[in-house]
Amino acid sequence: MTRRTAALSVLASLLLCATAPSRASAQEPATPPPPVAGPITNDQEPTTPLPPPSGPTTNDQEPTTPSTPDLGTFGIGLLLGQPIGATAKVFLAPAHALQFGLGYDLVMLDAAIVTVDYVWHPTSIFGNSVFELTWHVGIGGSLGVWPVGSDYDCRDADPVLEGVQAQCRTAWVQPGVRVPLGLEMIFRDFPLELFVEFAPGVIAYPMVEFLGQGGFGARWYL
Repeated sequence: MTRRTAALSVLASLLLCATAPSRASAQEPATPPPPVAGPITNDQEPTTPLPPPSGPTTNDQEPTTPSTPDLGTFGIGLLLGQPIGATAKVFLAPAHALQFGLGYDLVMLDAAIVTVDYVWHPTSIFGNSVFELTWHVGIGGSLGVWPVGSDYDCRDADPVLEGVQAQCRTAWVQPGVRVPLGLEMIFRDFPLELFVEFAPGVIAYPMVEFLGQGGFGARWYL
């Protein structure tokens, strides 16, 4: 009886030892499985930055020189100087024009002076939102006309220089060549041009001598 009891006790001990690891494993918490790899949802996608603009934005653009205002084709106005009278200008192209003058000669008394010039406006000097400052250079001609009975002696002497007063029996002309050089201030909000000009040249007849003309004035464009 004692041997049988001892054998049962040994068998029970062996069974307990065999089942102990299984109970320990059953009591350990289960490790959660790793997340399944898959595509990133739309909420998780990082925002791709927009590429920088290819050029400067409107606010970052550097200021440029304003373009020359569009005055119009034909302008007419007043010239104060030598001679004093009317002036007109006709643009053939944005930088090319013909200008005309008709006035009274303040040096050679009783004379009417007619001038015709071709002028070229190479570039702008300065410009802002109010006006544009340009310059011009050109080539032209001048014609002085003295009527019959004028006080200018076309045969013997100059009454202005020598005090000799004689009268021409016929009308007299004085052609010359001149080179106009000047500045223009052109307004942007209205078609007005202010100008100053100096036109040196040479008188060709009846004697070769220096010709000095010029002045300042204004033209209104139509």
